[in-house]
Amino acid sequence: MKIATLVANYLLGLVFFAFGIIFFTPMFNLDNFPKDSQAFMWMDIMVKTGFMHVVKGLEVVTGLMMLVGFRRPLAYVLAAPIVLNITFFHIFIMGEIFPVVSIVLIALVLFLLFANKDRYQAILSA
Repeated sequence: MKIATLVANYLLGLVFFAFGIIFFTPMFNLDNFPKDSQAFMWMDIMVKTGFMHVVKGLEVVTGLMMLVGFRRPLAYVLAAPIVLNITFFHIFIMGEIFPVVSIVLIALVLFLLFANKDRYQAILSA
């Protein structure tokens, strides 16, 4: 169980850190989306308002927390709503019926939250 937890932690941390960093590099552009698509309009609004900068910054910090081992249980709690929003984007805006990437991310977060359930007892017992 300990090895599986470490593998899931590093995998999720690497995904969060890498894709968060890519947003801040010239590799990210909205040209990947058709200009008349809902995805383009959504991403355009998110980028222009600066909200995407906050989300991606939080992804970088959360991924780094997982990779270096700083407050990992907190990083898992921060990752859960981000993964949920990624899932909603794929289902409702991209129109995917079975978003594989999102399902894998949800499985990783749920596994890591479950593996650290003893750390959340104070929150859950209130």
